[in-house]
Amino acid sequence: MKVILYEKEKHIRLAEQEIPTIKDGEVLLKTKACGICTTDIKTFLRGHPLIKPPVVLGHEVSGEVAESKSDNFQVGQRVAVAPYVPCGRCYFCLQEEFTMCQDLFVNSIDPGGFSEYIRVPAKIVEKGMFEFPAQLSFSQAALTEPLACCINGIERSRIKAGSQALVIGDGPIGLMLAHLSKIYGANVVVSGMIDERLQIAEQIADYVIDVRKEEISQYIKNQRKGIGFDIVYVAVGMPELVETALQVVRKGGYINIFGGLPKGSKLAIDLNQIHYQQIVLDGSFGFMPRQFYLALQLMINKSINPDLFITNTVKIEDIESAFTKSANKEGLKWVAEV
Repeated sequence: MKVILYEKEKHIRLAEQEIPTIKDGEVLLKTKACGICTTDIKTFLRGHPLIKPPVVLGHEVSGEVAESKSDNFQVGQRVAVAPYVPCGRCYFCLQEEFTMCQDLFVNSIDPGGFSEYIRVPAKIVEKGMFEFPAQLSFSQAALTEPLACCINGIERSRIKAGSQALVIGDGPIGLMLAHLSKIYGANVVVSGMIDERLQIAEQIADYVIDVRKEEISQYIKNQRKGIGFDIVYVAVGMPELVETALQVVRKGGYINIFGGLPKGSKLAIDLNQIHYQQIVLDGSFGFMPRQFYLALQLMINKSINPDLFITNTVKIEDIESAFTKSANKEGLKWVAEV
């Protein structure tokens, strides 16, 4: 089968591997689409401490069951597949902190999603693989994983109808967070600086701030009578934007650090602000199986329009050009079709 093999920084190639063999309870998936994630791009450009080449990248996967040794799935079913599931037994799972599972990546798809076929372990078949109807395309269904991650961040923020939310970042994750916040009933502001993405943000948010032309603080002064935002999602991996969030969140407000930060990142915080203003500074990572299922259902029932985010698709053979263009912030969400 064809795979895209990541061999070292800035070097991937089309290669051949054996089609995986499945065991009892497992499924062989014919990959149809795999979203290109920021983690994939960062790994391609400068490596990743937890990803050792040679390896096949890709974890935002949808496809068709090619072979099944599970009683719950049959050949031909269209499914979205989680790249991992929690063990359900460790200390963190027993505390219902499933994304902190000590064995989170023990059961993972084999190989990555940028391949013609993947083996889905029995645990994922059981907890993290869900059928979807033909009304949803494979490329659309590939957005299930990043949407699930966004749902995790949204749920941690205790968002509710009427919440005043700011999303810092106009990338695909930022716009997904904005879209979900609207579904939960919030008034949403998106800040960013890329024209193409701000145009999409205008279709989602109540107000859009082009930070090249307008300060977030000016919006607070004019539109919020000086009161900051209830919730701020930082969807860009830049420590200085967390500091910005601390400047624009209200007393008693919540900040979610969603974007992954460079290793060793430090933050200058006035701890009196945390103490006296009772600000919650939080982070979110990954998703739970329940959130993965919810993300898929939101697209199936048309609560979320995935086409807002998918601006480009490429064949797997052309994935390197998509990596480069995505790194240069050309387009929004890129999906590789296999």
